[in-house]
Amino acid sequence: MAKSEAEDGGESGAERPRRFVLLLAVLLAAAAVHRLLYHLAQPAADPFAFRPFLDGEAYVDGAQAILAGTAERGEAFYLAPLYPYLLAGLFAATGVGLGAVYLVQHVLSLATAAGVGWLARRRAGDTAGIAAAALFAFHSPLVFFAATPMGETVALFLLVASLVAAEGRSGPRAAGAGLLAGLASLARPNLLLVPLFLALGDLAARRWRRAGWLAAGAALAVLPVTVRNLAASGHPVAISANGGLTLYHGNGPGATGVFTRPEGFSGLVARQREEATVLARARSGERGLDAVEADRWWGEEARRVRLADPAGTLSLLGWRALLLLDDFEHALDYDPTLDGNPWRARLRWGVDPARPGSGREVALVPFALLLALAAAALAARGPRGSGGWALWGPILACAATPIVFYVSSRYRLATSALLAIPGGIGLATLAGRAGALSAGRRRIGLAAALAAAALSFAVPSGALARQGRAFGLSNRGGILTLAGDWAAAERYARAAVAAMPELSIAHHNLASLLARTGREEEAIAAYREAIARDPTNADSVAALAQLLLPRGRGAELEGALRRAVQARPSHAPAWTALVHVLARQGRRAEAEDAARAAASHGLRIDPRAFDPGGR
Repeated sequence: MAKSEAEDGGESGAERPRRFVLLLAVLLAAAAVHRLLYHLAQPAADPFAFRPFLDGEAYVDGAQAILAGTAERGEAFYLAPLYPYLLAGLFAATGVGLGAVYLVQHVLSLATAAGVGWLARRRAGDTAGIAAAALFAFHSPLVFFAATPMGETVALFLLVASLVAAEGRSGPRAAGAGLLAGLASLARPNLLLVPLFLALGDLAARRWRRAGWLAAGAALAVLPVTVRNLAASGHPVAISANGGLTLYHGNGPGATGVFTRPEGFSGLVARQREEATVLARARSGERGLDAVEADRWWGEEARRVRLADPAGTLSLLGWRALLLLDDFEHALDYDPTLDGNPWRARLRWGVDPARPGSGREVALVPFALLLALAAAALAARGPRGSGGWALWGPILACAATPIVFYVSSRYRLATSALLAIPGGIGLATLAGRAGALSAGRRRIGLAAALAAAALSFAVPSGALARQGRAFGLSNRGGILTLAGDWAAAERYARAAVAAMPELSIAHHNLASLLARTGREEEAIAAYREAIARDPTNADSVAALAQLLLPRGRGAELEGALRRAVQARPSHAPAWTALVHVLARQGRRAEAEDAARAAASHGLRIDPRAFDPGGR
């Protein structure tokens, strides 16, 4: 593409690449300093930094199981396998801990920023390339997730590398692009849509051989995992066996557009496969379901719920499309909006240290800015001039996941990262530094940018944002409780309750903290509040039983325990408490019936539960 003299500054063709490389090096050096400062401040600012939880804990535990030789062998992979194997390799080769892992991930993220800049420069010149790299490097969620034990940073590096490889027209380059995209999907399975969309573009342009090379490269990465899963489980599972339940999380009864935990699940990733299997067997009546079949059952249930309500389904899809454009970063497990690192790229004000999550902030590079600048490029330059199918196809492929499943900051991360490329083009276009373009076209681009930003800020997601904030605060309180920082844990736990009083888990986590610190009467009241908010909260019912049984007050919990085990048939503590309550009332036969019911779900009740004189 021809560049204007204003953009090139009158430099020769040989000088222009050198100038771009120098500017990019300066930008990446500044970003590296920023990330180093962020990394050094992380241990004091983030209670999760070296105490992984939920998906992060599952990946770290998976890596340690690989090293110990106890990794899952007789089952299909439940989580995407590439990241835990990379972690295991890094742990084994260097003996480093998570701090060094985060440093490696920051370096990978900066390399990805360079790739983003190169792709934008290819389309609209130096200014677009530098702007795109800067947008990527200083978008807070990308920095935040690089400092977590999650596979997002690795997946994005491989994704952008695949798009760089796809710029070549040769068959081997296309195969390399497919291979890299296939590897990215082994860290984030939804990214398997990217080579599919790229191949569809080649087929539409009648580049048959190139499409074949691309598909072959992707298959080379994915097929070994598929074959391994088939051999281990007897089922053809492409990458990981949790897609059906994930679909249910976003499309089951009561779906809101973000993650919705189904009734009967604890929310713990380590127990999710077992719980999904037990519950699928109980609800379907098919006792022989294995883990893969159970996951497929959840997927079928999600489709059944959606097909039974066509109008509601269309409304839900539209709502998720809006949430995808929302400037707010909706949390899933790790919550970027609660990142307290002082080097986070944002401005904050009105913060009260005694009230976690208080205050307001403005991100240096919010999602609304990425969306607005990308819209400017698309409106001013058209689809072809702003990247073509080679860029917009992958963006659409990445956007499909939150729209089909549910929206979260983590699931949107790939879309955000790729939007930095047309975002850089849009910024250069508005500045008149992206080649010859009329003032009228730039005005169209500016109008599109303002409209996109207004839409992003106007999405009415306040209730969901409040729920996400409460979950995030509650999770932090739980982690701080485990770490023994009682004062900070209580601040976060009470802030979660204040943020969303109707959230059962917030009351449960506060009650757990109160019980641990010896304030049992307060804990009893908090557990009762958690159960009142969610009568199926088996964790709270079982924990309350542990406090009431020694006081001889277990009988008042019988109804709650029965509801709990009906909702969570694999919850051993609730079954044990129910057996004990019945035995203590002299109802031995009913206690034995309850024990047999628990056994039908693979649970064994401790014989001491039948002792009326025991706890």
